[in-house]
Amino acid sequence: MLSFLTPKPFKYGILMNKSALEKYYLTKTELHGLQVLVIISLLYTGWIAHLGNQFSSAQISQKQAESVLMDTISKNNYNHFINAKLTPAEHSLFEFDPNNLSEQEAIQLGIPIKAFRNLQKYKAKGGRIKSETQFKNIYGMDTAVYSILKPYIKITQEKDPLLPIRKAQSQDSIYDINTIEIRQLLYKLNIDYKIAYRILNFRNALGGFYSLDQLHEIYGIEDSTITRIQKKLAVRSMHQKFNMDQIPLDSLGKHPYIKYKTARLIGKYREQHGTIHSIQELQLIIPDTQQFRKITRYFYGLKDLN
Repeated sequence: MLSFLTPKPFKYGILMNKSALEKYYLTKTELHGLQVLVIISLLYTGWIAHLGNQFSSAQISQKQAESVLMDTISKNNYNHFINAKLTPAEHSLFEFDPNNLSEQEAIQLGIPIKAFRNLQKYKAKGGRIKSETQFKNIYGMDTAVYSILKPYIKITQEKDPLLPIRKAQSQDSIYDINTIEIRQLLYKLNIDYKIAYRILNFRNALGGFYSLDQLHEIYGIEDSTITRIQKKLAVRSMHQKFNMDQIPLDSLGKHPYIKYKTARLIGKYREQHGTIHSIQELQLIIPDTQQFRKITRYFYGLKDLN
């Protein structure tokens, strides 16, 4: 039988009689009752502690969230607060658009200065934050800060100033050959990238197209391709025209309709006669009628302006 105290003949060096020993002796029933009472007390204490933890978790408020944000601000931006003459007490939570965020607002929101600077670099290159996830993935962003700021992120849709023009173009599906871009040639007209770049290079060398028939002059482009894309192209803007007296000879020699041999002849003519009053004067040194007719589309003399 277990007992709380085992009777001993001596206590503190004093011989104890039988009546004194019986005062410190517990029966089996009393011992079991004491054990049950201890177990119940321990269970009750643990249950109270569990309820306390649940209650504390349920009491998270905006002030407590701000307190967490305060700690993060202190870690990430402490030196920056000093430089900006701000104190952590000046921080606050408010709705914001990452694309229109100022440095002062970033500091108040607790955004790490490294993340803010990376955001500014991204925007300077023409980038734009279009989603909360994209904002979260900015290099240097603190996960704890983002989780608190997420409900306050309000990204506004960017208005495209050229939207009316783009809509008009998409409706009629006709593109100006003198302003069409490489992406439109590739993805709207389904042109091979080599041919697309040749079209743009030829257009730039000419100073613009005056007719879609000039597409036939581009190396490597097939007639079937021209027939297909002509339905979606038009000459809507004027091509450039150059003063034959003022254009440098090296630039003149790079024009597809003149080349270097003809440019040297024109240079000698300018040395001998001075001003080229009319482009018609060059018929004497450019006997090819077809070539001369093309040149008159892009060059003029002094009197040709009148």
